[in-house]
This record gives sequence, structure tokens and C-alpha cells, in this order.
Amino acid sequence: MRSRRVGSRLTQEPSSRDVAKADGSALYEQAAKSLVLITAIDGNGRKWLGSGVIVKPDGLIATNFHVINGAVSARVQLQNGDIYDEVTLVDGDERKDVALVRIKAVNLPSLPLADSDNLKVGTTVYALGAP
Repeated sequence: MRSRRVGSRLTQEPSSRDVAKADGSALYEQAAKSLVLITAIDGNGRKWLGSGVIVKPDGLIATNFHVINGAVSARVQLQNGDIYDEVTLVDGDERKDVALVRIKAVNLPSLPLADSDNLKVGTTVYALGAP
């Protein structure tokens, strides 16, 4: 931390590393509730796991295309333990490895999407996923 004199008091100014840590912890606390675990099942009964994030309170979830690619069914488990067995593919782009799926739910904790065009080189970026 760097010291900075303000008036007659000495205050501590956090370093950029301290700010990034605090911001990362705060972002995790905000985002964790919207993370989901996706279990996908193919036609042979093989299962695999992936993560996603709720981006709209009405059950819209962003995930990677490879998480649902080849699945004939899937289920979504929320952080609170609730499980949704009816999962619908809304849209997907295999080349960009992005997919949107939906579960029938309301008032879910969501993490809105940001505009990646506003990112600059050197900006701190955090990646979160469901274990």
C-alpha cells in the first residue's frame, strides 16, 4: 500500500493489486449465486459435466457449446441445490463455442452480460465456473 497525506491525517491508499483482489472477491460473491452445473447425457447414456451462468432471471443460461454438443438431454443444478430436468437449447455457435439454454424458472439470481467491446488490453478478467 502507498501512503498518502490528506490534510493532517495519514491514510493508506490501496495498491492496484489490493483493489483487484477486493474486486475479485466482491465479484465472486455477486456472481456465485448465478453459476450452474450442467449435466449433459448423450444417446448412449454417457454423462459429462459443464458450467454455465444465469444471464436472465427467467432461466436463460449461457454456457459453452461443447457442454451441450451431442447431448440428447440435460439437467441444470443451481447453487441452492434446485435441479431442473427440462433444458431447452435456445441458440448455439459451435465455432465460437457459445450456447444459450433455458430452464423453466422465474426470479433466478442472474449475472447480466457485459459488452466485450469495452474491454481494453490489461483489464483484469475473471473466469468462474461450477465445480
